Amino acid sequence: EDTQRLAQGARVLAADYAFREAIASGDRGTITSALVNHGKRIDADVTMLIGLDNRVIANTFEDLRSGERFTYPKLIAQAQAAQQSATLVVIRGRLYQLVVVPVMAPVTIAWVAVGFTVDDALAHDLRGLTRLDVSFLSRPPRDSWTLQASTLPEAARLPLLADIAGGNRAPVDKDGNTMLGSEAVTRLLTLRSATDDVVIAVLQQPLAAALEPFHRLQRQLAWISL
Repeated sequence: EDTQRLAQGARVLAADYAFREAIASGDRGTITSALVNHGKRIDADVTMLIGLDNRVIANTFEDLRSGERFTYPKLIAQAQAAQQSATLVVIRGRLYQLVVVPVMAPVTIAWVAVGFTVDDALAHDLRGLTRLDVSFLSRPPRDSWTLQASTLPEAARLPLLADIAGGNRAPVDKDGNTMLGSEAVTRLLTLRSATDDVVIAVLQQPLAAALEPFHRLQRQLAWISL
């Protein structure tokens, strides 16, 4: 749902006549204003315009400078082939859900990228759908894991990070299920990312909750036997 909202918002901006005119004339003021205003309308955390030379023309991301190279060429290639690309990216250490679409006039003249931060609010939305605790972690090549977002209470976050970093888990079965410590049934999912960072989602259910159907059956059998 979030990806669809991002894609729709990016297409609306890319199709805006005044925005395309500003790109054609190089009017950075109008371009930046359009990025800021449109980002606010769809609650995006980052919006940017990328030129055909793969350099950022303008953006609303504080740590990304205009003229800096857009370091995710795979996203541009995918958007060029399919008119849209969507994936997870790690920008300046933070995890984002990013969508890239072309700006056509009528040929491609630039690329619009729109993104949401993968944060605790998103994790809680997913928990509402799955009834599982959800955590997102990322790890740059040859570096340590970072917990990007989670539904876990603060006291449980460092132990999760330590378990993942130390490999403190049971062997993963063919469905991706494992055990972290002795407290939660866990599933690890490796997520597609446009960066070299490894990004995983950790889905957890407390062991007591997972075993409740068996305990309930056990109680029913005990009553039957009585």
